[in-house]
Amino acid sequence: MKDVDFNLLKVLDTLSREMSVARSARRLGVTPSAISHALARLRQTLKDPLVVRSGRSLRLTPRALALAPVVASICETARGVLTSRAATRPADWQETLRFIGSDYALTTWVFPAMIAARTDAPRLRLAASTLDAAEWERQLIDGAADLAVRNERPANAKLRWLRLATETYVTILRRDHPLGVGRLTLKKYCGAEHGLVSVSGGAFRGPVDEHLESIGKSRNVVTSVPTFLSGIELVRRSDLLMSMPLRLALGYEHVVDRRPLPFDPPAFDATMIWHARTEESPPHKWFRRLIAERSIAEPHPRGLSGREHACLRIDQ
Repeated sequence: MKDVDFNLLKVLDTLSREMSVARSARRLGVTPSAISHALARLRQTLKDPLVVRSGRSLRLTPRALALAPVVASICETARGVLTSRAATRPADWQETLRFIGSDYALTTWVFPAMIAARTDAPRLRLAASTLDAAEWERQLIDGAADLAVRNERPANAKLRWLRLATETYVTILRRDHPLGVGRLTLKKYCGAEHGLVSVSGGAFRGPVDEHLESIGKSRNVVTSVPTFLSGIELVRRSDLLMSMPLRLALGYEHVVDRRPLPFDPPAFDATMIWHARTEESPPHKWFRRLIAERSIAEPHPRGLSGREHACLRIDQ
């Protein structure tokens, strides 16, 4: 295929329609000698005269007559490919957006954008997959996913990113928990039993534990679960405390109570990440904007502590 000149098909198509070297040259914007040269190459490639003179006119050979509709279809398809434009109206989009991330990322950032998208882009679809902490960059690079929300920036230069907000941690506990009465002190916090969310699976240590270690303290983590939503259900049914991102906890105030951590909480940047190949894709660009607008327009809920208000910092 590397030796095939597809411009020859355009010459053959034009000759079949015009039946004249001079008219074909004018139509293609080249000289008659260029058409004659291309015809000679076609004859050599196809082992057929293709066009023969009959009196003062040209006539197609049986081989050329058989090829004419096939060549015309190929040229028309090529023109359609080169002149087509991506749909720019959200109502026309039928793409499937493939997302990878934790249930925190889905619940806090992606689901609100998807719900908002249903009005203008009802045929746009979202396919969400479980985050693989070791492979998420590779999934974006290989095209297995289009978008991710992470707590870190990508290392690969082919990946683009946008910081959505600075996120921090709070503690949740069941509604009638004994520690829900009065202030949650550091001593009470460290003396309680805790659950921990390990997205990668099986860990009993996280950012909160690293922070406690830095101030000479520790806590007793007795259960590790793979998702935040399963952690919320665990807390609702037990005496365990669990630390989780503030924005996620705010969405479950009707299920569990929330308390500020009794120390300066660790924080992370919620970061949206995508591959350069979708940088200018209209549906992908539009959906990323919906996610970004979620961070800019996010209200400050009532009932937050002063520390929690300070932690709801938003990048605009």
